[in-house]
Amino acid sequence: MTWGDTGRRGRRQRARTAGGRRLSLAHTPAPVAGWTLAAALALLSALPAPAPAAPSPLGLNLLPEGDFERWSQAAPDGWTLSTNTGSCAADTTACATGRASARLHLPPGQGAVRLVSRATPASAGFYFARVMLRVDGMSRRGDFEGGSLGLTLEWRDAQDALLQRKAVAWTYGPTDWAYRDQILEAPAGTASARAVVELSGDSRMPLAATGWIDDVALCPYTPPRGIGDRAVGEFSIVAGQPVLRTVDAIGWGYPAGILVGPDTDTVQGEWTRDALATFGAALHTRPGVPAGDVFHSGYVTDQPPGLYRVILRARLPPHPAWDTNAPVLLTHAVHVASGAHGGRTISAADFHTPGAYEEFSYDVVKPSAGWVSFGVRTPGGNVESWLDYLRVVQLVRFRDTDLPHWYPGVTGRATETVPLPATGAQRALLVEGLLANVYRCGELLAHAGWTTDVARIKIFNGVIQLPGFPVGAPELRAHRLVILANATLDALAPEQRYQLRRFVEDGGGLLVLGGKTAYGNGGLRGSFLEDVVPVVTADSAFDIEAQSAPLTAGPDAPALALALPRGLAAPFVHRATVKPGSLLLATAGDRPYLVGGTFGRGRVACLLGTPYGRAPTGQRLITEWSGYPPFFHAVVAWLTGGDKR
Repeated sequence: MTWGDTGRRGRRQRARTAGGRRLSLAHTPAPVAGWTLAAALALLSALPAPAPAAPSPLGLNLLPEGDFERWSQAAPDGWTLSTNTGSCAADTTACATGRASARLHLPPGQGAVRLVSRATPASAGFYFARVMLRVDGMSRRGDFEGGSLGLTLEWRDAQDALLQRKAVAWTYGPTDWAYRDQILEAPAGTASARAVVELSGDSRMPLAATGWIDDVALCPYTPPRGIGDRAVGEFSIVAGQPVLRTVDAIGWGYPAGILVGPDTDTVQGEWTRDALATFGAALHTRPGVPAGDVFHSGYVTDQPPGLYRVILRARLPPHPAWDTNAPVLLTHAVHVASGAHGGRTISAADFHTPGAYEEFSYDVVKPSAGWVSFGVRTPGGNVESWLDYLRVVQLVRFRDTDLPHWYPGVTGRATETVPLPATGAQRALLVEGLLANVYRCGELLAHAGWTTDVARIKIFNGVIQLPGFPVGAPELRAHRLVILANATLDALAPEQRYQLRRFVEDGGGLLVLGGKTAYGNGGLRGSFLEDVVPVVTADSAFDIEAQSAPLTAGPDAPALALALPRGLAAPFVHRATVKPGSLLLATAGDRPYLVGGTFGRGRVACLLGTPYGRAPTGQRLITEWSGYPPFFHAVVAWLTGGDKR
């Protein structure tokens, strides 16, 4: 079954060519040789972009006691426990939401601990299933060594007979708290659903395993109509060659690798002419090939959190040589860096007209920024198919404030409060992005006697990483000051952004320094920090502008005892406006340059300059000025000089 406007019964998608002629994408009469790569890309670029679709609210959680807050003896209310060698108990010290989680334990070797929810009414349709998992032990390598912890859903009919069993999430080694989820379709005839949580091991499991489960949910899901506001990745075949278009979070196109070709052992597709395909060619899987990838994309990097749709266009031969009730024909899946994933298995029975191209789709929720990859697999054997294209489109881009609706535990434990160090304590957390060394923060803090912990942003396999940033509130709250030096907030998990917000609200100091990966291109808009800072930034990745006016003290400079000499240059500054009630401490012409403000009991300062450019003749950059160290220390002293009561 497909969703929204991607019907399978021959609905024809159309695009306008450069000459204004309407061209059918369902049946292209032009020969393969008539297409060039440039022409194909031009046509793909001309695909219309529908207006963004608003996310449909999720229904209420249907599962009983999915938060594991109430227990009767050894099992949570609404769940049945079975185990041979393990144990299960409530844990109030290690939980992701609320006051308790379910802790399951197994000794090394073979065994299982299983929790099964009571049946809850359900019907055919779409559901969003999620679970929060944590594991200690189990595996020495972090991958499968005989043990696993996971969540499975069972769809049952009115007589409680099993219709379908679907794995939602599994993990095979040590992991901290993390959400796993899928959007699923309950089959026709569904009358109830059960959730099964299982910690299991076989004789190969080398270590004792402890698994924690929290926030298990099964919520009705109404797919948004439309196919999204932009393509994240798009695979098509043109003149016997693959074309993979990718679009990053700020709208630039980049080439990306695609794993297809005769030199790849696991790839089971080959290029062939096909007049029915969009561009006159398709990826063909012949009968007799072994199981493997038809194709797989490279990493489509830097994709924002949101709701995505995967759309596959494929066909069967006119007269299939196998049973049309074959259970599996193709499997297409999408994976994201955060661990969330989705997939769909297509059988021959899902096709209405053998020989004609039809579309299949599914939705996937992406809870955090990072990469996306997508692909199609064949089970091999006596099956044959043609693949025209696969598209991944973004339906809705999430703001931080949208995330708790989908993932209530994303903000961490609301009850977790740790006091900040006393006023005057000198320990800072410095988060460094590109060219952060220009600001000399670590050097200047050290000269003033501060202890500074440094976390540097890295990019690995298309994933923005920030090793060294505190995971929990206690580690973050050991500091009095946090400095984001040209540091994108996308490097932080949503929980870390929320904890930083709470840190300021409870009296911490925050200094935000500009650069290409700060403010507009740094994930500030729509984040938990947007209303913390004293400025409104441009809603654009291109928010840095060249300007020639010198720096001058602002009307509120006396609050910090700031004095700026003539001849200080700021060649590039971020576009921003000052929020009412904030302090305008320095300006660059008519643009704000340094702005201070309060949030809760804490103080925030935003320096809207950047580490780029050269000063005009006769002027100096502020970081080259001999008075820059006292200037920096004055800002730090104001930020950490005491809670706003």
